[in-house]
Amino acid sequence: MERIYSKDNPHVNRFMTKEFTDVMIKSWTPQSEVWSFKYGSDLLGIMNAVNGSLIMHSIRKQLNLRPYARMTCYVPVAALSYVLTEGFHATYITRQILGFESCPLCIVTKAGLMQASLGVAYPLVLSPVIGFYISDKLLTYPVPSIHRAPKELFNLWLKLVTKNPRFIYASITIQVIAACLVTSEKQSFFFNFIGKKN
Repeated sequence: MERIYSKDNPHVNRFMTKEFTDVMIKSWTPQSEVWSFKYGSDLLGIMNAVNGSLIMHSIRKQLNLRPYARMTCYVPVAALSYVLTEGFHATYITRQILGFESCPLCIVTKAGLMQASLGVAYPLVLSPVIGFYISDKLLTYPVPSIHRAPKELFNLWLKLVTKNPRFIYASITIQVIAACLVTSEKQSFFFNFIGKKN
């Protein structure tokens, strides 16, 4: 096993991310202790996919797109939200936890902001853009031209995304709390693991 010494804690061995997840997590007993490493990123990705789908559904309803172009609307929002969340969390959050690269609170804060960005901000930006394009092509809603009336188009976008502010605030809160819980659980398990090893 390759080991690297942490700059702040030279006596603490730092395990390579791939080795740790491939060997230690899969063979750990009981498995309930490592749920955050095994399922945490997937859980956060699913939450973002569901939230993105709900936002897209609301936009489609307002633009009268309900029977048309479902796959074209939902795949970029829901599927990409899941893939990006899962990938970014595994790459930026889990690696930093396993590598002692930042303070624990900084990592938790970063995880919460990343989750809210990919689960709420990303669908709020992308859903109306897709909806505008499709409703303009299918003539289901009078969408202002971006070249002739950009201000009216921006106002329409603002109207669509602020239609249900309670849902947006609740989504942000739930996403941030979920990401912070999963990340804290990962940190707690890993620090206990390192403590037992030393």
